[in-house]
Amino acid sequence: MIDIHMLTLPGDRKDWKEQAIANIPGWATLHVINAKEGPIGPQRLKAFRKGKHKYVSCIDPDDWVEPFTFQLILEALEQEQYEGACCRELVHDAIRGGTYLCPFKHQTYVLRREFVEARADLFKYDIEERHIINVPEVKWLPFIGHHWRRYNSPRRQRKIATLEAERRAADPYRHMRGLYGYR
Repeated sequence: MIDIHMLTLPGDRKDWKEQAIANIPGWATLHVINAKEGPIGPQRLKAFRKGKHKYVSCIDPDDWVEPFTFQLILEALEQEQYEGACCRELVHDAIRGGTYLCPFKHQTYVLRREFVEARADLFKYDIEERHIINVPEVKWLPFIGHHWRRYNSPRRQRKIATLEAERRAADPYRHMRGLYGYR
């Protein structure tokens, strides 16, 4: 009925990964895939193409879902003619502190395989899933089924350092703006 993939990196915490896998229903097909550092989009598309089921989804090894999540999403897709559906998520934020409801569509989502293939060109880039699922064809369901651990992972730290290096290269004097009359 559904192919779910998990992209893993060598530094992923084993206990979090085990928790994520434990909450995948037994009737779903899980594909655990060793990912490479770099853009996530092309790797996500390659993973979505594994399997043969009508629906596809993914879960990160540092997140977890409630046991009923995939069942409720699939039931909604079978009843209504949406291309996909996603649930609400709670963010467990170790960076800012606290737990709060995520304000936008993020995860867990289930998409029809044809919907993903029709948008395959979007996966060429290091995009976030919300750019694919924030469309009217993907229904936002009114229940919390996903838990996102937001923390300062090594991948996040490298991404921030790369973005900061790109900003400095584009404007090496930006730190001086406003000083000594420099504009």
